[in-house]
Amino acid sequence: MYSPTEMTRFDDGSFDAEWQRAFQQIRQTAATRGITTAPYVKVDPQEMRIDFPSPTVAVITFHLTDNNRPRRRMFVAARTDAGWKLANLDSSDLSGR
Repeated sequence: MYSPTEMTRFDDGSFDAEWQRAFQQIRQTAATRGITTAPYVKVDPQEMRIDFPSPTVAVITFHLTDNNRPRRRMFVAARTDAGWKLANLDSSDLSGR
């Protein structure tokens, strides 16, 4: 899995620590805006679509808009005995036109 903030791949279990660091940074940034409780950021998915290529796989696609710049997102979730788990996340930000 890749880092949430850098192009670094984590195969050794340090992935969770990297995400915790990213979430802490988000909380700190929100605190500078006076936001001290969740939700720390507003996520407004647009044109969300959920497809089920099989009963145990869901593909969720949508986009976000930030300063009129589209940010595409795709999640792949797998159904396990413990419930739905995120298996993959892909994001691409389109440059301004």
